[in-house]
Amino acid sequence: MKISAIRCRPVSVPMNPPIVSRSGRFDAMTYVLVDVATDEGLTGISYLWSFSSNGSRGLLAALAELNSVAMGADPADTDALWAAMWKKMAQWGHYGLSIIAMSAIDTACWDIKARAAGVPVSKLLNAGSRDSVDTYYSGGLWLVDDLDALRDEAARARKQGFLAAKMRIGRDSLDEDLEAIEAVRQGLGDGAGLMADANSGWTLSRARSAFTGLDPQQLAWIEDPLAQDDFAGHAALAEEFDTPVMFGEKAYGLLEFERIVALAAADHLMPDLQRVGGVSGWQAVQQLAAGHGLPVSSHLFPEFNVQLVASASNGRYVECMDWCAALFNERLDVEAGRISVPQRPGFGFSWNEDSVERFRDAGV
Repeated sequence: MKISAIRCRPVSVPMNPPIVSRSGRFDAMTYVLVDVATDEGLTGISYLWSFSSNGSRGLLAALAELNSVAMGADPADTDALWAAMWKKMAQWGHYGLSIIAMSAIDTACWDIKARAAGVPVSKLLNAGSRDSVDTYYSGGLWLVDDLDALRDEAARARKQGFLAAKMRIGRDSLDEDLEAIEAVRQGLGDGAGLMADANSGWTLSRARSAFTGLDPQQLAWIEDPLAQDDFAGHAALAEEFDTPVMFGEKAYGLLEFERIVALAAADHLMPDLQRVGGVSGWQAVQQLAAGHGLPVSSHLFPEFNVQLVASASNGRYVECMDWCAALFNERLDVEAGRISVPQRPGFGFSWNEDSVERFRDAGV
């Protein structure tokens, strides 16, 4: 089996309501959809977050750069293809656009491998993988001041089957964050878990003050309290406070996660599928974490990550949001706080071509 074609399509999906966090405001989310076709009729799919039309242009260029090593390669030999792509992108550097583009092709090849074997990706990775995993609502609860709206949104999430949710924090004062936490907890109801994401918005001194006030809240974790490159600061917070530090969604590849683990900069790791290098990279990080007794939970990409978390002995949560749901024919099933792992071959998802055409990004 050989790769015979790679098709890439930029799309832009409106966000209603818009995303509002310490990372900024997003009225739409842009993606690049990737199809890897083979000479035996099997096609694997993946997608990338590009965050803007300019980002899509950059990713399309990086994917085009990889054509010379991907075309004609055996998609089932993901190790060999990974090594070839890594070598090809050496002059680009192994961060940013280069590894993200590699991730798309690697992930699609794992889809092909599992489709060829007639099993879901989770079973290909681990025959004893779970059929469902814990999940949490992450589709909203933004950095807004309308407490009634936060309370109502949390209540809707509970009705949808979620027993945990993640909200964004980092308002002008700790008291405002505490009021928002109380409103969200009221909406979620008894027995629900709550995570908080600071979206890398604090300095170390501000984070120390916030953690001091938030420790009694018994949050499941505080995510990305500091800038991504402040590994030492994350390590200090992990050592000084009881609330677990979740870290890693912006870390590139295994090497950065080895540094995070070496510095004890996180209590819980969150590898991002497109930044760690696709399924192959995610597996490497997951195994590193398992060797050090650390749990892993996924970042974005719930349609694909449910398979990876289910296959991992230390897999904890799938982050679940429906931002891309319209792009797929299939849907994820959440019930009683757990998400069912699709048992269809591969990742078990296919593009809704009508939606893809509707959301095509005309600006790229």
